[in-house]
Order: sequence, then structure tokens, then C-alpha cells
Amino acid sequence: MSKAKRKLRPIPKLIITVFVLFIVFLFFLGIWDTFFRASHYPMAYKEEITAACEEFGIDVETVFATIYCESSFNKEAVSNMNARGLMQLLPDTFEWLCTREGVEYDEEMLFDPATNIRYGTMFLSILYDRYENWDAVHAAYHAGHGRVDGWFESGEVIIDADGNLTGIPIDATSVYVERINSAKKVYTELLAKEKK
Repeated sequence: MSKAKRKLRPIPKLIITVFVLFIVFLFFLGIWDTFFRASHYPMAYKEEITAACEEFGIDVETVFATIYCESSFNKEAVSNMNARGLMQLLPDTFEWLCTREGVEYDEEMLFDPATNIRYGTMFLSILYDRYENWDAVHAAYHAGHGRVDGWFESGEVIIDADGNLTGIPIDATSVYVERINSAKKVYTELLAKEKK
């Protein structure tokens, strides 16, 4: 005896229409945008980030944006250049920062979120003291400060009247700076909404 197959009823058009209208309604209220941004722009490790930013005088949104662009909040991330952890610090950079602080160097500490965030934020602060321009800081964080120094010396890059670094000769670094700036704007908005 064969079992008769049940036919699945298609979802009524009315239900689909109501669902779509509900999403549109949420979008116009700004709720959908907030939900989308909150789900795509994590705010994990907020305590560690806040503590490091207070210690080194860096805006919280800058560190959130850096982590977002560097590792997408994956504390175990390792790049093809061997950069590690949330803020993708190179072991050599981390060792230099540890020596500067008089702290024993342990490469495995790069995978500890609090350590990685603290030293990554310290490095951003050092770069800001050097360049006094966030686009240049982000370019140096991505491509290396030696390269950025060379670009300035040769006149390849300039800081325009709006404070933007222009003429970055490496496409990947130029895109990185744009991504950081875009993520910073989103995190600034999310943090402002959170304070309300």
C-alpha cells in the first residue's frame, strides 16, 4: 500500500505581503537599520576596549573599527603575514611594544583579547603621536610606518584641506583606510544610540 503524498500548501500571498510591509515599516522607523548594523558591527570586548582607550587617549569607535576591519572580532585570527589576534598585531611589533613597556614577551599573549586590544590601542596611539592624522595612522597600521614615512618624504601622499590622506599608492591600503573610516562612522552612530 503506497502512502499518499501530501501536497504542501503555498504560503498565502497575504502573509508574504504583510511580512514585507512589516520590514518596510521597521526600515522607515530606523529599527531595521539599527538591527542590521548591530548584527553586522559587533560591539564585543567593550570593557577591554574602553579601558585601553582611556589609558591611551584613543576614541572607542577607532578601536572598534580597527578590530572590525582587521579580524572581524575573531580573537584567534592569523593573517597570511602572521599578524595575530583581534587587532592583528605582528609578533615583531608586539615584541617591540613589550620591550618598550618593560614586559616579558610571550607571543601566545597575542591571542588574549585584553592583551591584544591594549597593545593594539597603544600602537595606534604611538602612530597618532607620529602623524597626528587618522588616515595616516590607519595607512601605517596597514602598510607599515616605514612605507608611510617614505610616501610623505617623496610627496606621493598628502593630507588635503579636509584632513584626508590622498594619493595612497597601494590599493589595498587605500581601501583599508576607506573601510576603517566607514566602520568608524557606523560605530560612532551605534555608540551614540547606546548612550540614549
